[in-house]
Amino acid sequence: MADSVDSTGFTGPADKAFDPLELTVNEFHGLPRTAALYEQTDLEPDLSAASTADSHVYQVLQKLGEGAMGSVHLVRDCHLQRRVAYKQLLSQWQHAPGLSQRFLNEVQITAQLAHPYIVPVYSLEMTGQGIGYTMKRVHGLTFKELIAAAKAQVEAQGKRQAPYDLTSLLEQFLKVCDALAYAHHRSVIHRDLKPANLMLGDHGEVYVMDWGIARPFGAQAEDYPFEVEETGKMIGTPRYVSPEQARGLNDKLDGRSDLFALGLILYELVCLKPAYQAKNRDQLLEKVRKASLEPVSAPDFKVPRALAAIIQKATAWKRAARYASVTEFAEDLRRYLRDLAVEAEPDPPLQGLLRWVRHHRNLCLSVLFVVLLMSSSVTVWNLWQQQQALAQAYQREQTLAGFWGQVLRKGQQIDRYLLVVPQVLESIGGFGLQALQHGSPDPAKPYYLDDPNWNRLVPNQVKSSHYNLLISLDHTAFTIAAGLTEPQLRKQLQTLAPLQTRYRNLFVRSANKPANSLNQPGDEVKLLATEGVPIMFASLVTREGINQYFPGTMYATPGYDPRQRPFYKLVENERGMKCGNPYLDRLAGKFLPCSLPLYDAKERFVGVSTLDIQFNYLARTVLDLSANPAFKESYLVDEQSRVIVKASDRNRQISAQQSLNTGLELETFAEPELRSLIAQGSEGGTLSKQNKVYGYIRLNFQGWYYIVEADARLLFGTGD
Repeated sequence: MADSVDSTGFTGPADKAFDPLELTVNEFHGLPRTAALYEQTDLEPDLSAASTADSHVYQVLQKLGEGAMGSVHLVRDCHLQRRVAYKQLLSQWQHAPGLSQRFLNEVQITAQLAHPYIVPVYSLEMTGQGIGYTMKRVHGLTFKELIAAAKAQVEAQGKRQAPYDLTSLLEQFLKVCDALAYAHHRSVIHRDLKPANLMLGDHGEVYVMDWGIARPFGAQAEDYPFEVEETGKMIGTPRYVSPEQARGLNDKLDGRSDLFALGLILYELVCLKPAYQAKNRDQLLEKVRKASLEPVSAPDFKVPRALAAIIQKATAWKRAARYASVTEFAEDLRRYLRDLAVEAEPDPPLQGLLRWVRHHRNLCLSVLFVVLLMSSSVTVWNLWQQQQALAQAYQREQTLAGFWGQVLRKGQQIDRYLLVVPQVLESIGGFGLQALQHGSPDPAKPYYLDDPNWNRLVPNQVKSSHYNLLISLDHTAFTIAAGLTEPQLRKQLQTLAPLQTRYRNLFVRSANKPANSLNQPGDEVKLLATEGVPIMFASLVTREGINQYFPGTMYATPGYDPRQRPFYKLVENERGMKCGNPYLDRLAGKFLPCSLPLYDAKERFVGVSTLDIQFNYLARTVLDLSANPAFKESYLVDEQSRVIVKASDRNRQISAQQSLNTGLELETFAEPELRSLIAQGSEGGTLSKQNKVYGYIRLNFQGWYYIVEADARLLFGTGD
């Protein structure tokens, strides 16, 4: 693909509309950023292309693009038989001072952001042609193209229609906000947010792309290898940077800088034009440094004051005047979409009352009818009572909105917490599948069978108060299905034995602790054996009948066959991750399993990766009710309205079981009206029933719901 060059020295694809004010500036290297890593059309593979990676692993199908620093190819992973995107630093920059390190930093940062709306990195590759990495191939349209399509619709028809209507675009934009809220939770800022780096996939999924100039902030930035030349230089795309970013204050940036860029993108989604109008780069940067946005106006409708206020608050020149976080910004936008009062533009009393009247039109008409019917005998006292009733109803609505906001915030936290589940499952499945297909038996590597000799043979065991068991954090345990013998499966045992250290690393990472909090000897042991992490046990079960699990401990269960257990049956010969079918463990209590089926390159089922979450630990860490004394119970409920776990499970004692269990029946959530809403796929809201109020939100994880049950009298302050 040939590159076009304009007078500013920027380069870009010759077959695309080109705007130098929208390109990312990397001033301290004097080079623009590389091409975006995604595919917008289903390109036919060119099987004759020479591979840029190891020919035993990848086969190049098509070149997707090339920038000043790197190239992107569509390749086939020959081991897993799937197409992925492969990004590689150009050969002339492989040994350039700082560039290789920066490229590596990009890979490492992106790989740590395990979120459904962030494109996952699969592997880092060191080949004969230098450093590169693979990541998910994505189809779809960028937000820049969505905005252009909406603008074309308005010009042709005078209004927007689905899927380019404003409500649809804002709902997709909120997914972007969720991804950035997660990244900021992990202390990473993007620094190059713009419509061209956001993509809407073919199936409604959203992806935040190109984390090439992302960097840690806050305490996480202390050990990050920043270039000295970055100080005082603007890094980012001029049209979409924050004022502080434009001034080169790179060591002082935090999540509010990304928030400003999100505000600019929201401006474009609403107004269908960039927030800044400038003839050249100098004029643009002058406006950016002062946050001098164009007035908020759309070509096809009058922008509501509340929506304009949200944009203005997100793009305030002073950071302190913006929202404190992307989460608060997104919550305000969600309130706007639900026609509730927004933080950026609080309702005056009269407007708040009118808003309440809009939401309760039938009630107000009834009150008006009664007033008219009794007008001949109504006294000033009665009118005052009616006004008091309306005021109380308005206050009740405000209380409900606050309650819903608390449920929403907690639901987002739970989603972030549960993201560790697919991340660990895929990791276990990936390295297990690699070992089973391409590994070799290692007779020198010791392995330990789960039998009566376990406690005598396994070194360095620790007494765990979290597990209430004697466990090994250095070794996995192996169980062989009843009816089979060790000699029959010895080669597979020797092949899987070297994986044991990877389990421990995954468990430590799942806790999402700062790296500097685990520096002292014994910190990891304390974390895993005393404090606990989201995962209780993790296993790899092969179709031949081996169960490798961590942490290692002795079960020695007579007649045990892992292939008959609920966690295996849950996904045997199925597709995709599934959670559910809880069961009782003999020694460690009630477990919720999440499992992922594994298939080889010929699509043959080879086994299952699985992890267990203990119910009372999940209740204790996720379903915390300390935020409000009115909250009486909270639940995680699946799409069939079955209660997965509830807050009151937090103190349930672990009791040993004398026999195996084939699975537990989940109780159905009691409130029928809320069950009906769940069956309809409702995204969330509140429901008042007699002396109870329910707040609920649909989670991204498995389509589950987070539900909070509150005491209406305590919530509204009408009782003790």
